Amino acid sequence: HDAMHMRYETRNDEATRCTFCSNACSRTFIDTETPSGQVSRYISGFSCEKGLVESKEAMKAIARATSLKCKATPNLVHEASKLVFSSFEFEPLPQEGHIIEEEVEVAGRSLLGFKRRRTEIRRRPFERPPPDALERRRSLRVGIPKTLTLYHCAHFFSTFFRTLGVGKVVFSNTTSDKLWEEGGKWGTIDPCFPSKVANAHVHNLLRKKDVDAIFFPMISHLESHLEEVRGSTACTVQTATPEVVYASFTKEKDYFKEAGVEYWKPLLNMERRSECAAGLHEYFEDRLDVTRDEVEHACRQGFRAMEAYRRKLRQKGRESIDRAVREHDIVVVGIGRPYHNDPGINHGILRQFQLRGYPVIGVESIPVDEAFLLPLFRDGAGRVDTAAMKGVLDVWKRAYNYGANNKLWVAKVIARHPNLVGIDFSCFKCGYDCSISGYMENIAESVRSPYFVFHDLDQKKSAAALDLRISSIAYFLDQLRNDLKAGSSLRPGTHVEARA
Repeated sequence: HDAMHMRYETRNDEATRCTFCSNACSRTFIDTETPSGQVSRYISGFSCEKGLVESKEAMKAIARATSLKCKATPNLVHEASKLVFSSFEFEPLPQEGHIIEEEVEVAGRSLLGFKRRRTEIRRRPFERPPPDALERRRSLRVGIPKTLTLYHCAHFFSTFFRTLGVGKVVFSNTTSDKLWEEGGKWGTIDPCFPSKVANAHVHNLLRKKDVDAIFFPMISHLESHLEEVRGSTACTVQTATPEVVYASFTKEKDYFKEAGVEYWKPLLNMERRSECAAGLHEYFEDRLDVTRDEVEHACRQGFRAMEAYRRKLRQKGRESIDRAVREHDIVVVGIGRPYHNDPGINHGILRQFQLRGYPVIGVESIPVDEAFLLPLFRDGAGRVDTAAMKGVLDVWKRAYNYGANNKLWVAKVIARHPNLVGIDFSCFKCGYDCSISGYMENIAESVRSPYFVFHDLDQKKSAAALDLRISSIAYFLDQLRNDLKAGSSLRPGTHVEARA
């Protein structure tokens, strides 16, 4: 009876807009009153838990509770999104007079007079730049966009520039609705949101960061730990995006020239370290007045930063997995490309699982040491499928793409580990992911491994639809967690033990 005669009033204007973060979500207040006089308010339209409340005190209470939940449960995908843009230690350029050794080829003749080439080690002084070149670099501010492949290797380039003595390396803001609205108007057409939002990141650097140069490399190949693959190419769309962005900002007029900002877009192969160093030296020899010795030293520091980054994430990933094995629990693995670490691209989906008490790790956090992998890839007779352990040619013959290779390999690891559950991320119209999605499903289905997908992600975010899917997955995970604690599982899995 009360429901039939309930009165309600809705309000949606600037007074109901959420002001607790920069997203400024438009909310609707629905005030209801029953015939018995009971009054309540329902709030809709928010995209995070802050929008549930109206007062700052209530919002702070929610923020405190959320912070405690996050501290109790690791989210290595979120940590990776921060760590890759942080500063790593590096060895400064050697001082004047420092002697280096290098291997050189020299021509010669054998005892019988035949021509032959041999190598020998030569010692020579490290070639440093002129003092005025170092002084110019100290005054430079270089901006790097937080987007695309930079989520894989930004720490390499920030370390590279800092080693060369560049005064400041700054990054664009993290992808958000506000950043997209302010800078997404530039007229490039592309199939996926991660590449389209690159314009907004460059706009953010150009207009707000007070930089002298914007560095947005075109990377053709990426370094991978996998051996049994046909190649390790970067996504071709990502490779070309820096060039497309440049065209966007120079088509009608040159916005870079107008702002007094240089735009640097070298084409690099990061799979081959010597080629990467040669490409950077060729590109910056005149722009920064760098010597070959400087660039090679700076590249070594950059690759060391990448190794430190991977080592830290893999160690923490192993700790999360070991804890799950000991406690008969579940670890959620986000199976995505490097840019899916961007909270503006993954829409905070993995954070919702973290808040529900599930530790979250990403592709970079999966251990690659034999102590972890051998038990997973050993069959009942004790034989180890080494080729399957080191690559994906056993399931995907066209294994040329770095991102696709990694996703397939991680899917194989998850399928073999009873405590890991995969959530596959893919953005709208990603051709590489479309070609492997069926294979990933087959890998999971072959051993009854739980496998969930969030495909066709783009700039639009329906909070209600995402919440419904997340809640449905969480319900299944709760059941699986209970089964594990009871000593059973929905899939056979491989017996694994936690590392001491």
